[in-house]
Amino acid sequence: MPDHLVLLPGMHGTGGLFSAFAAELASDIVPVAVSFPVKAPLGYEELLPIVLASLPKEPGWILGESFSGPLALTAASVCPGKVKGVILCATFIVRPLPRLAFPMARRLLPAWRCLPAGIRTRALVHGRAPGHLKTAVKDVLDSLDSGVIKARLRAMADVDCRSVFAGYRSPMMLLAGTKDGILGTRHLKMMVRMRPDVRAEIFDAPHLLLQHAPARAAKAVGTFIHIHSAGDRNGFQNFTERGE
Repeated sequence: MPDHLVLLPGMHGTGGLFSAFAAELASDIVPVAVSFPVKAPLGYEELLPIVLASLPKEPGWILGESFSGPLALTAASVCPGKVKGVILCATFIVRPLPRLAFPMARRLLPAWRCLPAGIRTRALVHGRAPGHLKTAVKDVLDSLDSGVIKARLRAMADVDCRSVFAGYRSPMMLLAGTKDGILGTRHLKMMVRMRPDVRAEIFDAPHLLLQHAPARAAKAVGTFIHIHSAGDRNGFQNFTERGE
C-alpha cells in the first residue's frame, strides 16, 4: 500500500512550488500538495481545519515547510491516528524573529514589494539557482496579497509549539539548509538540543531547500518514510549518522 505524504507550503501558501520535489519521490509515496486560500488573511488557527481536511483517510505522513512547520506539528498532535510521522523542513517551533520585528515587517511590506525581484528572492534561493526556479519564486511573491502576508506574520509572532515538539513521540525528521537566509541555523540547533534523539538531514542549500535540491531531499524523505514504515528505527539512526 502506498504512503501518502501531505505537503504544507511555506509563507507563500502555494503547493505549486513542491512540483520538482514531488516528481522525485519514490513511486510508492503519493504526494498531496496543499495550497492555502490566496486572498483570505488566515492565521494558524484558521488554517488548521484546511490542513486536517487534507489528511488522507488512511494514516500517512505530513511535511511542514517553513511557515507550516507549526501547522504540521499541531495537525499530527490532534490527529495522531491519521499521521504516522512528521517532517519539519526549514522551519521553527517558536516565533522566528523578536516580537518587535513583526510589526516593523508589516509596515515595511509596501517598500519590500517595490524592490527588484533579484533582491526579494535572494534570501529564498541561491543566486546560482536555475532560472526557472527564480522565475517561479518571483511569480509567487508577486501574486501574494498584502493582507494575507500580514496575517501570516501576525500568526508567526505568537506561535510557540515547543511543548508539542518536545512531547511528540511518533517518527520525526528535520531538514535544514546551511545557507538559509531567512532562518539561519538557530532554530535547527534549538530543536536538536531539545530532541537529540531526532536527527537532522543538513543540506548545502538556501531556505527553499526542497526546490533547490529536490532529488536529494526526496531521497532523504523517502528513506525516512520507508524505514519507519517497516518499523526499523535503528536503521534510520544508522542512515542519518552516515549523512547519506
